Amino acid sequence: MRNSTLLFLLLALSGCGKEKIQSVDFFVAHDVERKETLEQCKKNPDARSDMNCRNAFLAQKQINRKKLGSTDNAVRVWGK
Repeated sequence: MRNSTLLFLLLALSGCGKEKIQSVDFFVAHDVERKETLEQCKKNPDARSDMNCRNAFLAQKQINRKKLGSTDNAVRVWGK
């Protein structure tokens, strides 16, 4: 009885506090969620190692590159 109660408590608590990890593609497609996540990451330095912070940052980086154009092409043109 005691072991089953302990097992139940462990299983019940194992899901607490875990938020779903979103992909980079998700954050690219969802501006509001990306911006909210980046704001939370800026406010809480401990959260910067969080996977959602990382993925939101990478998504923003990808978006910025698309807006500015790839610098790789510029290097190739000037490198000729």
